[in-house]
Amino acid sequence: KIPLTSIPGPSSIIPALQMSGIPINEFYFAGFFPKQKNQIENFIKEIENSNKTVVFFVSSHKIKTCLNNLAASIEKRLISVSKELTKLNEKVFVGTAKDLNEQIINQKENLKGEFVVVVEGKSHKKTDFINLADYRNEINLLLSKFSLTDVAEIVHKLSGIKKNKVYKWLLNIKSV
Repeated sequence: KIPLTSIPGPSSIIPALQMSGIPINEFYFAGFFPKQKNQIENFIKEIENSNKTVVFFVSSHKIKTCLNNLAASIEKRLISVSKELTKLNEKVFVGTAKDLNEQIINQKENLKGEFVVVVEGKSHKKTDFINLADYRNEINLLLSKFSLTDVAEIVHKLSGIKKNKVYKWLLNIKSV
């Protein structure tokens, strides 16, 4: 039996989603990471095919298995692992599954606690096809109200174009 105090509650789902930096306009709560191999495979396939952000709980003794499976199947999507949310020792790790695997598994103190995992949904955005110059008026309007960094983030989120590429383009606009 698992003591009730060690089970993450609904109060940790929303903070995990908020701190993940992953779009949360639509999300799916998948419950707990499964125990058996065939259930794990089905669980990972469901996440792979989901267009929505997926959030689920993982126990400390299954976090390695979880991250290894995600790294093998979902290479390029953003993943957030929140540890001990709403507690004194809370930590949030964000990156690809491979990056997180290295950050979390290589430090033993990161393997203890309760975890909430958030996985970015499958994106249908086409990247780098947008000619940003076509939107110069709109971008100038954004630049008049927001910082360069904020506008780069907004354009990146809407277009899927890499943030550093957008930022460089915005710098060129500002200097003209």
